[in-house]
Amino acid sequence: MKTHFFWGRLLSIPLAVLLACALSSPASHAEDEPGTIEDRLEKLEKQNAALRKLLESPLGAKPGNAAEELKKTSSGTSATEILALPAQNAPAQTVDKAATAAASKASTIFKFHYKNGFWAETEDKNFTLHIMPYVQFDNGWYSVGDNINTTMDTRLNDGSDLRRMRPRFEGKVFQQFSYQFEFDVSGGTDFRNLQVDPQAPLFITDAWMAMDDIPLVGTVRIGHQKEYLSFNNGTSSRFQTFMERPLIFDAIEDPFQFDNGVTAFNSFFEKRLHVYSGFFRTGTRTGAFGIGDGRYAFDERLVWFPLLDPENQRWFLLGAAGSVRALPYSNFATSANTSTLLPTIRFFNRPTIRAGGGFQIPRIISTPQLFSSDVETIMIFGAQGAFGRFTFGGEYAAAYLGETFLNTMPGYVPPTSSGGRAAQSIGNMSADGFYVQALYFLTCGDHHEVNTQIPGWSRVNPTRPFMFRRSSDGEITKGPGAWEVGVRYDIMNYGNPLFQQAFIPVAQSGGRYQVVNFALNWYLNPNMKIMADYTYNLRGTGQEGGNGTFSAFGMRTQMDF
Repeated sequence: MKTHFFWGRLLSIPLAVLLACALSSPASHAEDEPGTIEDRLEKLEKQNAALRKLLESPLGAKPGNAAEELKKTSSGTSATEILALPAQNAPAQTVDKAATAAASKASTIFKFHYKNGFWAETEDKNFTLHIMPYVQFDNGWYSVGDNINTTMDTRLNDGSDLRRMRPRFEGKVFQQFSYQFEFDVSGGTDFRNLQVDPQAPLFITDAWMAMDDIPLVGTVRIGHQKEYLSFNNGTSSRFQTFMERPLIFDAIEDPFQFDNGVTAFNSFFEKRLHVYSGFFRTGTRTGAFGIGDGRYAFDERLVWFPLLDPENQRWFLLGAAGSVRALPYSNFATSANTSTLLPTIRFFNRPTIRAGGGFQIPRIISTPQLFSSDVETIMIFGAQGAFGRFTFGGEYAAAYLGETFLNTMPGYVPPTSSGGRAAQSIGNMSADGFYVQALYFLTCGDHHEVNTQIPGWSRVNPTRPFMFRRSSDGEITKGPGAWEVGVRYDIMNYGNPLFQQAFIPVAQSGGRYQVVNFALNWYLNPNMKIMADYTYNLRGTGQEGGNGTFSAFGMRTQMDF
């Protein structure tokens, strides 16, 4: 680099001398004093510098203009004036093109900043990327008798786990298009299937793209996404107020929490009315893939805000949702070398405090494997509200199946898991339950905001984030964070007299499960919180054994961006 600069400088000196001599007038020479050799070299250096700046200028100048600048340089004109003239004399079209190119280049340069996550975006916001990792680390302890532990598919054991560990990537393309990709790599991944060995810890939650701001329609989203039937599923797991969602979610909604499909949703009347519709392929929850002719589901949800006053921390909503869905196919072995696909479902509930990997969490109550060619019909009704520091709400959910069978479907070879028993009708099958909850912030000014785009709780932003540190000036800075207490009552029912048959184990005989959940939440700042839950559990199975109570205590440390 230095060599090129040296030769460029050496060659530019005689060029500057020749050009200056050719364009200089006799009068100008008469006025100049001969001076010393050092003076002449200094003038040549100035002319050389001016010429080099002209040649490097992004906007070209005419030769006549360049000559004028050199003449002015020799008579003492400043370099700043010289550099200004080419841009002034350049054609307007050239200037406009250069300005447009510069603006276009600036708009495609990504700028980085932090706001509840790491953002990269262009100045015109045509392209944005939001990176949002989050982690939930849980610990759980149980006090449970052998009469319960020995009648479940696996025992309740103290332990710890990464309940969720999810990187998320979301953003915008040309402002109207949005996207989101998220997957769970934790050992606590919820696969719904109880396995004796851990499964590969990869659970795709979101992989979709959407078109936003469509007149009347709102947003159309296509891909692997949530089915937003309830307030609890409309609330991100990052913003839940209890360690686990209520029992009705676990038994009814969780089997299809994520599925492949297309949704459309919008808000009307100043965001007071929310309308959500979805069309999905069933059986695509975990791997974002599935097979089965005619295995579809249709969802509809309506939410109305009679009160929506976020400035005064007051809101209240009423919601109703429904879903009609074909049961997904599962593969069942019928011999050592053959298998068959059958439409099946199983209702079950796990504890609301969990410890260990997903494959180690027992089912407190469960039905046997059920088979039906009928569609499953689901209805959900709820109300939620907040008045300053006080938050309350509840939801009811019910699922209904037409003619349902044990062991297998009529006309099919019984799976080996059924012990060779033929299809047995149990008539219609239903499951229902509800929860009610109340929460209160102990710290002034803190409250739960509501997400009006997809109704559910939003992020808590403590009025005074937790701080206890000595600053550089020696003062101790203090802040309490946001403290919240809560209580929730849960109940879930599903049973059938035929579940009392001898070949059905207690663990799969259905029953009733009730939980009283007490919570203490400490929001250190908008991105970190610590949760402590105590639960009192009442288990009633469909048979004689395994009935009783047990208690559990759990803690969660969470960080999300």
